Amino acid sequence: MSSCVLRQRATFLLRSLTFVLTLVLVVQVHWLSLVPFSVRPSRRSVAWAVGEGAACPGPPCDVFFLKTHKTASSVVQNLLLRWGARRSLVFGAPGRGTYLGHPKPFTFDLVRHTPLVPPWGDRRANVIAHHLRLKDPEEICKSLSKDAVWITIMRDPSASFQSMFSYYNLEDELHTPLLRLLDYPRAKMNAFPRYFGRIGRNQVLFDLGVEPEDFDSAGVVEEAIRKVEQNFHLVIIAEYMDESLILLKDLLGLKTRDLVTLSQRVRLRPGNATQDALDPRRSAKLRDWLRGDHRLHQHFSERLLELVAHFGRARMDKEVAELRALREDTRRRCGVSEYARRDDSIKSYGRKDLPLLVGYRSTGSSHFCRALVKPNVALTREVVRRQFLRYFQYHFGDKKYEFFPET
Repeated sequence: MSSCVLRQRATFLLRSLTFVLTLVLVVQVHWLSLVPFSVRPSRRSVAWAVGEGAACPGPPCDVFFLKTHKTASSVVQNLLLRWGARRSLVFGAPGRGTYLGHPKPFTFDLVRHTPLVPPWGDRRANVIAHHLRLKDPEEICKSLSKDAVWITIMRDPSASFQSMFSYYNLEDELHTPLLRLLDYPRAKMNAFPRYFGRIGRNQVLFDLGVEPEDFDSAGVVEEAIRKVEQNFHLVIIAEYMDESLILLKDLLGLKTRDLVTLSQRVRLRPGNATQDALDPRRSAKLRDWLRGDHRLHQHFSERLLELVAHFGRARMDKEVAELRALREDTRRRCGVSEYARRDDSIKSYGRKDLPLLVGYRSTGSSHFCRALVKPNVALTREVVRRQFLRYFQYHFGDKKYEFFPET
């Protein structure tokens, strides 16, 4: 057989093999597009097939919500507080204030070694939804079940920092207006201390346990992203809040009514005053200074849009429209009105000029309507009261405890 014929046969076989492999690859890609997109953090066994139903189809999942600062996290905390209370779930809540150890790293004894968890069994909580600093994820695993669903939230870091600067009145604390701060050299900006050791630059990285001296390390930031990918089922993005809430509903098996909340911790600004507008140069400098948090926000914004695509864009638009309509209908049925209230939750910072927030009243008589208009501080106080009284009655019987007034 001539070498020419051999070459022709070899070429034919090679082309045939290439065609078959290409066909197999196309079929596999098409099949994968039909398989539900699954989120399974490596530390726990619970998985979530996006758009295919709850991660825990039976009893409610335990939930860990890493509440970050000035990211609209109070909206998510509010719905978790009301959802958990309706199901008599146990909260790993602070006995006082709104922080679980922060800025010190969270340790399991802040939940399990307190009178707020049941004094029997393994003394674990069902829900953790208050501010804490996540240095070691294993400490959360010791406080909840291994099948807990992990959630957090992020917002555009530049907008979040400007909000923090105004809300905590950092101009007085630092003796420097924001516009002047952004004119300082980078080294001087980095030298400003965190407010009460907890509020400042790259707040999300700090809440994730990253130390300020590592904020400019690209490797540390990428490791923080890997840590979130490894541990969290869902990262809510504030700019896509309603879409995120629909994904949360799918993840936890909630009803649309469970997602109905009122905007939380919205400030009233006299004369409709706004935060200092930043010119392009200062905006770019702020963004570069917060580069670490911006990297997280960019990554998980793209991740959220992937989840939305797997959920189905048309289905998402339909459910978002239903949520918004139900939100407006609920406000109308509950007779919700607004008023100005002082934010007494930050008295511990020594602030005398407490910011004015939007408060809510309801003319509705149902328990749902009454709970809907309560601020998170009041809902937390009810949780603490209920759980501590259970502990007291377990040890001391029916003796009346007078510390907590009846509500």
